[in-house]
Amino acid sequence: MKLLDKIHICGVDYKVVYETESWLDAAQAWGLADFSKQVITIDARCGKNRQRLTLLHEIIEVINNNQEMGLEHRTISALEAALFQVLEDNKLWRK
Repeated sequence: MKLLDKIHICGVDYKVVYETESWLDAAQAWGLADFSKQVITIDARCGKNRQRLTLLHEIIEVINNNQEMGLEHRTISALEAALFQVLEDNKLWRK
């Protein structure tokens, strides 16, 4: 399942790729944002909601990096969970 192929964040187009590579397991991650290559990688083996959570997390990571906010990872994870709940409960996700 692919949520989208690209996303525009802070004036930059990021390619969104879905992989099943073992490096994601080694990194203990469901996703990764590569700021220099403008690529967000999502683990394709995850279910729809986990992919949405991961994409939201990586969007926040990009904003954090771009705006030099200095947010800690736990803060980014908290924002991800809270924003996901708002989007989900208010049916703001596209079907």
